[in-house]
Amino acid sequence: VHQIIAGFFIWKLASHWQASRLGSMIAIVIYLFGGFSTIQASKEWAVLGMAWLPGAFLGTEWWIAFRSRKGLALLAISLANLALIGHFQVAQITSLGLFIWVLTRVILMPALLRSIPGLILSIAIALLIASPQLAVSWKYANEVGANERSFSILAYYSYPLMNFTE
Repeated sequence: VHQIIAGFFIWKLASHWQASRLGSMIAIVIYLFGGFSTIQASKEWAVLGMAWLPGAFLGTEWWIAFRSRKGLALLAISLANLALIGHFQVAQITSLGLFIWVLTRVILMPALLRSIPGLILSIAIALLIASPQLAVSWKYANEVGANERSFSILAYYSYPLMNFTE
């Protein structure tokens, strides 16, 4: 089901970017059977989380292009699902990618600055949706001492250099 969701989001995103039908189909195949998704196919968190990565980008695009509340809702639901059923690395990669994407778009088209409050609202709603699980996870991390690690250790485990080849 999550692969179908991912394929649907990729299809809509490619269509939004005016790709042809063939281009959209190729995008689906590349996303579902390429690099990271193939390497992580045996891991439930990757399959579940990766369905929502293109949803987050699609929601952002719909908000920027059309000021559609549907876009903000999709962004919020996608980010919340990444936090709830995905994995922290997929959530971090998605968030970093969205940040770079929106920043680049705003630099190239300063008029898009007016989109930022809606995007921030959507992120806040996602955090609100995911907050019960995040609170429990934070409590557990405190109990086992996982919050007492140095920044260099946290940064290393967030984006280990040997994983960049994936």
